[in-house]
Amino acid sequence: MKREFPIDLLRLLYEKEISEDEAYKLESQGLVLLKNSTMQDIYNQFKIDNYEWTAIAGYGLMSEVSKWRYEGWPERCPLCKRRIIKEKFGWMHKPKYPHFSIVHISCDESYLKQIGYTEEEIADKK
Repeated sequence: MKREFPIDLLRLLYEKEISEDEAYKLESQGLVLLKNSTMQDIYNQFKIDNYEWTAIAGYGLMSEVSKWRYEGWPERCPLCKRRIIKEKFGWMHKPKYPHFSIVHISCDESYLKQIGYTEEEIADKK
């Protein structure tokens, strides 16, 4: 699996030219080449945008993110059902809901507890 960089990782995955495992291997190879680089260098290396990279880096499956690129990003938070505006961030990737999705950060109780919110503060957000 010798490929030249830059490479459109999500397109190759979406079009099934590579497997999920191959995508992660290519990501690793590409990141090694970019040691001490900027985020823009990473985006350029993989022909990926900052939203896609954020979702992948937040433990998202590349295959799911590639599907979102071509078929549309989730529009609603599965927890609160409110609209998610990906360009405003305020979301995080959550693989444990009925399917891989993104949720509002403010809706994810485990994350809020992890960053120090009390039970009362979380209840006030509801």
